[in-house]
Amino acid sequence: MEWTASLRRAIAYMEKHLLEPIDTDAVAKEAQLPSVSLQQGFKIMTGYSLGEYIRFRRLYLAALDIMAGQNRVIDLALKYGYETPESFSKAFRRFHGISPSQLSGNRNSITTFLPLKIELSVHGGEEMDYTLETMDAFPVIGFECICSMDDSFTRLPCFWSEIRAKYERFMNGTGQPMNEIEQAISDCHIGEFGVCIDDESTEICRYLLGGRYDGRNVPAGLSVYEISSKQWARFRCAGAMPGAIQAVLLRIFREWLPGNPNYELTMGGTVEWYSQGDNSQPDYQSKIWIPVSSVNRKSV
Repeated sequence: MEWTASLRRAIAYMEKHLLEPIDTDAVAKEAQLPSVSLQQGFKIMTGYSLGEYIRFRRLYLAALDIMAGQNRVIDLALKYGYETPESFSKAFRRFHGISPSQLSGNRNSITTFLPLKIELSVHGGEEMDYTLETMDAFPVIGFECICSMDDSFTRLPCFWSEIRAKYERFMNGTGQPMNEIEQAISDCHIGEFGVCIDDESTEICRYLLGGRYDGRNVPAGLSVYEISSKQWARFRCAGAMPGAIQAVLLRIFREWLPGNPNYELTMGGTVEWYSQGDNSQPDYQSKIWIPVSSVNRKSV
């Protein structure tokens, strides 16, 4: 399914089921997109995760209910999926800046959050620097980070910083390994790949900061994951990190996917490739791999 149409279907599904428990996996199924791609692309396109969008829409509707005279917090908490009146009131205050009881006298304080509309002005997508390559499967070894999708865009850069602060001399080949982890980092070039792993749930982000696995004993603290054989659209990024790779990722979801009807996203997560060298330099090289399949179009 065409990318923007998929996002519109996701939004329509969430709007239809706002007053029900929403399984984000069901949203991905409705959108006909891999779960990781939907969550990643939705965040890039709208600025919100699926969970944030659902939560903010419910809190806006709750404010409208209060303005219409429905003031029992316990009823509102139950209606909008909160376990206790206290948790609802806390979320309401965080979003609107005032408590539910204060809203009746401060109606101008309501934070408006209307249904999103996906409308794109597509230009330049085909001019992006990329190649299409089918690659054999290969395993990677590295440090795994598991976090919520809501937190992933802030947690993963911190995760990279934490690993670099501890192991950077082994990642760039200047340190003398003294244990199994340091040896694996040095030998397997851990830090070459960042793999966003497709998972059964869109609620959880699984990410591996890794390198090519060579079959050795896996030290405690490291994990192995196999990148499956598939066709990848591999986009070249040039420039200091993380700005360069973030800018290309934005263009992929805003320009290349909507403007390229010959390919669609498929299962497999996404892969970031990093070259050796100083990633703060303007000529630093990296790549983003997006799993795609060819769209078979029937001739008219």
